Amino acid sequence: MLIGDKNKFAIELSFDEFFDNDWIAWGAFRMFVNGCSYGIEGTGTTYFYLIVVELKKLIEEKKLSKSFFEKYSDQEIVDNYHLIFEQLSDKETDGKLFLGLNYKNLHEYFYDFVYKTEMAFNDGSNVLMFRDKTRVSLIGYRSVGGMKIKDLNGIIFSCEEFDNIIQQTVDTILFERDEALKMKTRM
Repeated sequence: MLIGDKNKFAIELSFDEFFDNDWIAWGAFRMFVNGCSYGIEGTGTTYFYLIVVELKKLIEEKKLSKSFFEKYSDQEIVDNYHLIFEQLSDKETDGKLFLGLNYKNLHEYFYDFVYKTEMAFNDGSNVLMFRDKTRVSLIGYRSVGGMKIKDLNGIIFSCEEFDNIIQQTVDTILFERDEALKMKTRM
């Protein structure tokens, strides 16, 4: 099931099994940024509970973050993110500035789909999101084995378009789950 435009931004869902509100569903979740896919196609890799919770928060809270996409290139953002959160220890980052911010404050400006939603991309993928009042910036990349960054893609588009895709994704997950559970109870 595809929501959005793969050549811009889209979310692909596949479901293997459905559950109540504690787990919601088991399946796979893939994102597309500029035609590049992040995640593994068609195999069960993740539960959808935290995905639904976090995507709902994205829609409801519309939390604004630093407009890094105006000051830094996608490569600079990902290189710093990768260094800070995947390679350096807290001790190594203590008191240092990254992307113009103290390390301790930096995490609140990044929306990391893997970290926040526990999406199991399982192919080294990650998608970062930044939002200002009118635009959303998405940066997708892979870091296989925690080393070299590859498949870097970024896009900036309207908050309205982003919110619509996120809302459709939540609605689709919950609708598919509800329909499957209705079928189960009829049997």
